[in-house]
Amino acid sequence: MGFLLAKILFLLIVAAAAGALLAWWWFRRYYEDVTLDYSRAREEWDTWRVSFEERLAARPEVDLRPLLRQLGALEQAVRAIEIPQPRPTDLTPVLAAVAALRPASGRAARPAEPTDLAPEQLRLDDPEEEEGVADIRAPEPPAPEAFQNG
Repeated sequence: MGFLLAKILFLLIVAAAAGALLAWWWFRRYYEDVTLDYSRAREEWDTWRVSFEERLAARPEVDLRPLLRQLGALEQAVRAIEIPQPRPTDLTPVLAAVAALRPASGRAARPAEPTDLAPEQLRLDDPEEEEGVADIRAPEPPAPEAFQNG
């Protein structure tokens, strides 16, 4: 096992040395100096930036007075809006009506005996009866003249 590990280590060292030798040969043969290209590109960029700043400075100044006038008028209009304050609701009639519903003893009234709903349940269960659910009709709406004040 140790022999195999030593062999693998030796081959890795040989591969790393061969890679380093190939890289050194490649870069010596195909080396290109980009310093001149970089300095030329930097000068072109500086020239373009200076001309852009000059053109930007040569533009006329924008007159914002009409816009400021319109904003001032809008602000005045918004400040002039009158928001009504909520008024407390007078609950005296409601409280009086609820008090009138209570019996004199002060306790809530209860029915004497529980309500028997069995007949209504039978009627709903058998819709084929003469007085079944199918025969239930909605009441007719009142005539329109009943709503007129006059």
